[in-house]
Amino acid sequence: MASIPLTTFDGYLKQLAIANLPETYRNIFNLLFPRFSDKQEISELQKHSADQMAEIFAGYVEVAVVPEQPRRFAGWALPRGRYFSVCSDSHGNDNNTLVHEMRTYRNPSIFGMVEVIDLGAREKLRLRVGDDTHEIKGDSSIGVLIHNLNRIPREFSQLTVERFRWTTGKTLGMLRFPYEIKKEVIPDVIDLRLPKTRDWFHEYFSKPQENSGIIWPEQLGPLATRAIDPTVALSRFRLVSGRAPRPKVFFDMLPTLMNPDIGGGKPSDTGSTVQAIGYWMRNNKVSAFIYPSARCDVFVEVENGELVNFGGWSLVDYRSIEQDKAIDTHTYDYSPWCWVKFPEGVSVGVADNHSIHSGSFYINGVVNYWAKDYLEQIRSLEVMYTELKGLKSSDSIHHEKSEITYYETWKIGIYIIRWLRLVLLKTEFEEVLKSMRLLKGLALLHNFYYTLGEIEEIFHDLNREGNLEKALRDSILLSGKIANYFQRWDKEEHEQIINTAVDFELLILLLWGIKLRGTIPGRSPITKNLNKDSLYSLPLPKEMKRKVSDYIESLKDLLSGQDENLDKYLLDGEQIEADISNYFASGI
Repeated sequence: MASIPLTTFDGYLKQLAIANLPETYRNIFNLLFPRFSDKQEISELQKHSADQMAEIFAGYVEVAVVPEQPRRFAGWALPRGRYFSVCSDSHGNDNNTLVHEMRTYRNPSIFGMVEVIDLGAREKLRLRVGDDTHEIKGDSSIGVLIHNLNRIPREFSQLTVERFRWTTGKTLGMLRFPYEIKKEVIPDVIDLRLPKTRDWFHEYFSKPQENSGIIWPEQLGPLATRAIDPTVALSRFRLVSGRAPRPKVFFDMLPTLMNPDIGGGKPSDTGSTVQAIGYWMRNNKVSAFIYPSARCDVFVEVENGELVNFGGWSLVDYRSIEQDKAIDTHTYDYSPWCWVKFPEGVSVGVADNHSIHSGSFYINGVVNYWAKDYLEQIRSLEVMYTELKGLKSSDSIHHEKSEITYYETWKIGIYIIRWLRLVLLKTEFEEVLKSMRLLKGLALLHNFYYTLGEIEEIFHDLNREGNLEKALRDSILLSGKIANYFQRWDKEEHEQIINTAVDFELLILLLWGIKLRGTIPGRSPITKNLNKDSLYSLPLPKEMKRKVSDYIESLKDLLSGQDENLDKYLLDGEQIEADISNYFASGI
């Protein structure tokens, strides 16, 4: 292979200084940014993938399973404190890279709206709160604005919280968390800001290489037929089986390098390339890797081949970490370069190769994408708390993960299909949106968001293609994914509830379809989940089960044409659905 274009980094790095804070500040930081310190254990599916790979390579190598989700480009067991934003000057100007990265780790289901700002821009800053403007002192820290101060637990009441009142009477609080800016000179760096390095990076990593330590599926030879099926990531909510095309140019690699999953994705599917590159860096004694942030608008300005300006870049430091030299480590890349596009609204611009700015490029729209996503999460939680009975107020404190209730599971099953009924009935868009937000709010509360978030994409597909049958089919498949979660968690009653709720709502959708059109495309929703045996296992009173069973039985007369009183069946079905919901909401 061509020699690795190692360069020396001589510049400024920025990093939060959380380890130096008192314990109470570290604890409140972990509450405000729970996804920052989360140790995400690998899933059962990833363990299954590892077991399958161990079987494939039995007799050749030992397959090791990393017990926790690695960080982006980490490779194996990278200690904490190894990630920095890259600054363009000694004042810590990183184009807000650190701030945008930290915003990723918020969880609105805990504290509601939390904003993050860099207070180091100047000595004094003006903060706009509603119609009021407040002057605040600048320093080398990030400011964390908490909109719901009542959610701060009492044990943190002694913390210094700066308070800002709205004209409405509401008070915001701000906590400061310091960061460090330091000058570093690091040799043996792979720096993707540099055009020649990018050219080499594409040439080397865009295809399988012999003796590189990275194994692509086609390098398995006869063993390939037994390997895990590769994945193509169309978005963070939509993964399909298949093999992504090899990147033709470096810029085709960016959706994978900057993929939106925390930590760069799971090593067994969407993150296999990112982690394989991290392993390679450490195997080849690279001291540090400079890469575009997944949360920022990124740019590089090059003039006559020289880097003159940049923004949105991160550095991971591999120095002083030795691996066991007696172990020859290889990494299997399940799904090479599987992210095939950026999110909607993100654009890439590349300078003309024949201009003095050749090598310059920009990526715009990333910050706006994440801002819209966060605001949509906030609105979804607000709708959920407003619309659903029995849930704690949105102003309550939710620091501990709560078990999902039968009521919430029933509502997830209902609303996976309910929005389609609203579309069929030509309901106002705001009502359709509300139904989807209610669903997403529940998903956020119980960590289904990356699965149920697909409902919005199904909706956009329906708007674009007008194919109701496809939307119905995709929604049913989505409900099956949630049912499978419950099955893996040994929550059989929840699995049965969601299947029954989906089928009951499908039944109502069918009846409305008959009323409006004479029929509706797709399968008949009168399935195994609405028969007497399945209904018997539901956690409902006997009289309610009997009422549902009798209703399902009576539908045979309607569907056979013996009874044409469709409106009565619709009213009865909707009432039964509401009765079940009210029963679960009562918590009896």
